[in-house]
Amino acid sequence: MILSTAVRSLMMFFLIGQTPLEQPRQTLHVKGRVVAYHPKWRFPAAVPAFGSMALPADLWIVRIDSGATVPQYVLAKYEIYRTPLSDVDIKKELQMEGVLLPSQDFENPCQQMLRAVRAKSTSDFVILKSQVGDVIPAVEQMPCLLVEKPPVVIEGAR
Repeated sequence: MILSTAVRSLMMFFLIGQTPLEQPRQTLHVKGRVVAYHPKWRFPAAVPAFGSMALPADLWIVRIDSGATVPQYVLAKYEIYRTPLSDVDIKKELQMEGVLLPSQDFENPCQQMLRAVRAKSTSDFVILKSQVGDVIPAVEQMPCLLVEKPPVVIEGAR
């Protein structure tokens, strides 16, 4: 009897202390353009150091043109595993693959990057000339697209 009470107590502890199961993350395939980048989070020629635990990462504001039902503008974090996106290619239409995280998520890596450099608005970003005139929402309201593979330039797109 004592054993069953202890087992029940232990089970209740684990059940109460357990967090809700995470929803499975869905990989998105989208086409879009980088409309702005953060100057402190831009590494167009970075090559990860062999054996290093830290990876350089770019932080962009991306306008999604097609491919998924998501907000039109997202923050995008691209950890540079292999190939950085050059200053020429960043101005072209891109095919991206990644996972979308809500802006309210405390673990949102894009928001963590913004906090690290004390960026509070789109005025902290460099707007690309070809995208001047876009009405960009507040950065704290944008979800985060974790770009999982190097973006692919869509040749011939304007």
